[in-house]
Amino acid sequence: MHRVTPGLHAERWDLEQQMQGKPASMQKAQEWFDVTNYQSAAQFDVDNWIQQIAKRGVIQKAVEAKDQTLLDLLVPQLIAAPLSDYQFKYDNTSSAIRDLSYATGAVIPLGFSDLYRLIELDSMNLPVGEETPDEKDRDDEDTAESAQRQEAVDEWTRGHDDLAPLRHFGHLKVDMNARDEDIRSSVDHWLNAYRLAVGVPPSDAPYRKKIENEMADWHLSKVLPYFDLTTWVGWSGNRVTKDEIAALLFPNDPSVDRDKLVSIKKKAEQVLTISHAMMLSVRGA
Repeated sequence: MHRVTPGLHAERWDLEQQMQGKPASMQKAQEWFDVTNYQSAAQFDVDNWIQQIAKRGVIQKAVEAKDQTLLDLLVPQLIAAPLSDYQFKYDNTSSAIRDLSYATGAVIPLGFSDLYRLIELDSMNLPVGEETPDEKDRDDEDTAESAQRQEAVDEWTRGHDDLAPLRHFGHLKVDMNARDEDIRSSVDHWLNAYRLAVGVPPSDAPYRKKIENEMADWHLSKVLPYFDLTTWVGWSGNRVTKDEIAALLFPNDPSVDRDKLVSIKKKAEQVLTISHAMMLSVRGA
């Protein structure tokens, strides 16, 4: 029998194809996979989930990029210790600002470090795309007037591909002279308009329950073992059928079939992303 070794084979990443009744490697899967190794996830708090989500989000990015070197490093570590700690930390501001009473997770006061960074970036000659006629006219203005330009910071970042990460942060000035109800209405309008204009969509992991219930659902749905098992299938090139995947995930429930895997796959794709780990990291108190 031909032995398939780990490598970037085009069909290897097509799990749908690999799980359609082709020669199985159930014994190889059973050598390392044991769904009971994930039982402690039932006691995970939000911070524990952030670590496990981020770990798999990085691996998924490597899968999408077909980064074999990184996968050869990360996948063996994953299957050896699936719930091991992962040193993921997402900070959107300094600790001094985060501790302010009016810093609330995703909405935080602008710091001087933010201003200095923007000024420093503004002083650099960043590459821009093809200019429009209006932009060319602005470039012809004298230096003094250009230095006092009036465009919004977020419009400036949109004009530079090198500043794409900054588009995930809105830069606002809130006029506290307005009524609270008008401020809330304006922020709601800004949020929808900004996401549309800048192209930063809302998270695709909507919560219909309290976070504690959501985490319990992630565990019961077995998103972590499903991801690990199917990632190993793709990385190793072993052929495991969908029915065998279901049997490994639910060894005591023979009624679980391929249809159940479809819903688990969808949930895993929504939950196990870097953006979701970041979103949980800045959740409101």
